[in-house]
Amino acid sequence: MDLDSAVQRRSTTRRQDDDLRRKLEGVVRLIEAGGRVVLHCSAGLHRTGMVAYALLRLYGSTREEARSQLACVRSLEDVGEERLAWGERLLR
Repeated sequence: MDLDSAVQRRSTTRRQDDDLRRKLEGVVRLIEAGGRVVLHCSAGLHRTGMVAYALLRLYGSTREEARSQLACVRSLEDVGEERLAWGERLLR
């Protein structure tokens, strides 16, 4: 799945969401096994923030905890509410 184009459209199909969730769950398993992950995109705030938020939620953080953790490294205004909502949608 081309995450970049999906994010720029700000819409994905249910199948794409399921595929991405499985991939992110694999990242969570990697972290739980002691691995390290680096996230980046061209600007480092929109796509990076939304994927980081989704990972935090999949890792078990509450909405509030995930937002607080992201706010420690950047303004949530930069990420945008619609991108955080995308992360929530992946949990369904």
